[in-house]
Amino acid sequence: MGGAATGRGTVSAELTARYRIEGSMDDRVEALEKNLERLEEEVTQERRKLRGEIREVRQKLDELRAQVEQERQQAEEERKEALKSSLTFQWTGTGLFVVGAVLTTIGNVC
Repeated sequence: MGGAATGRGTVSAELTARYRIEGSMDDRVEALEKNLERLEEEVTQERRKLRGEIREVRQKLDELRAQVEQERQQAEEERKEALKSSLTFQWTGTGLFVVGAVLTTIGNVC
């Protein structure tokens, strides 16, 4: 008995420039640097958020795997019990057959 788990998701992010790029060359470079810093902060926050979501998904997956394993073990135990009952009936039937055969033979001989 085997199992498989699959998942699908999407990720989106919106990064916007916060500082206007106008003025002299030094002002523009400074604004670009500030925009870059802000974007790096946003990317870092998004990464933290995604890592948290990944942890949650992994935890849920581990719980599902444990549940499937428990159900598999329970089904295996039920199958073993059914086999034990079947074996008992077979032995009982075989014993009764032998007794019947012996009694029939005795009845035919006497």
